Amino acid sequence: MDATISFQEQLERLAEAMFGPQLDSLGLGRRALREHSIEELEASLERVNDAMAHPESFGVFHSKLSAEAGLIITQSGSEGHITLGIMPPLLQRKRLRPRALSAGVSRRC
Repeated sequence: MDATISFQEQLERLAEAMFGPQLDSLGLGRRALREHSIEELEASLERVNDAMAHPESFGVFHSKLSAEAGLIITQSGSEGHITLGIMPPLLQRKRLRPRALSAGVSRRC
């Protein structure tokens, strides 16, 4: 992992890499949100809220930190020090929505 960015940002990038494909398949990819119409953005908000209500349906991954190897994904939760789920990418999608809405309004004008 890149040492020039914060640990939190590294975790967010890792969560995006792990859960991004699932969000893409739900029409909640970053590119899709930027290209959605206002009506599609309203529907995507419902999908984001549904996903946030049931984050366990996306699973989690466990990892641990090693001085030699850095961040290592583990096979079981008991081996891991860090558990990461889909909430960080979902919150990011929710933050993208107002920007996409304002861009959509300006495209219509």
